[in-house]
Amino acid sequence: QTPDFGSVADKVINYIQKNYNRPLTNIEIGSMFGLHPNYISKLIKQVTGIPLHRYILHVRLLHAIELMESGTDSIGDIALSCGFCDIYYFSRYFKSVMKMPPSEYIKR
Repeated sequence: QTPDFGSVADKVINYIQKNYNRPLTNIEIGSMFGLHPNYISKLIKQVTGIPLHRYILHVRLLHAIELMESGTDSIGDIALSCGFCDIYYFSRYFKSVMKMPPSEYIKR
């Protein structure tokens, strides 16, 4: 029996939303749900329209923006608490999406 596509997708997305601050891979997520890693990648792409790694980055970025708007944490602390491996990667990604560096965004 195949798992129900919609409910599996919802569970995986929910899992990513709750665990965005940890290192996440299709292998780790697949083993959590007893599904093949490639299936997880395909599922997320079908549901969200973007690849799994980009979806995870998107979720992390949204949480980082939320923290930047509401807190006094440093950009480095925010980057790490949102699951980015380092501030440089976070800053590059943030700038590529938001068209400005995080420091400029915070000043606005």
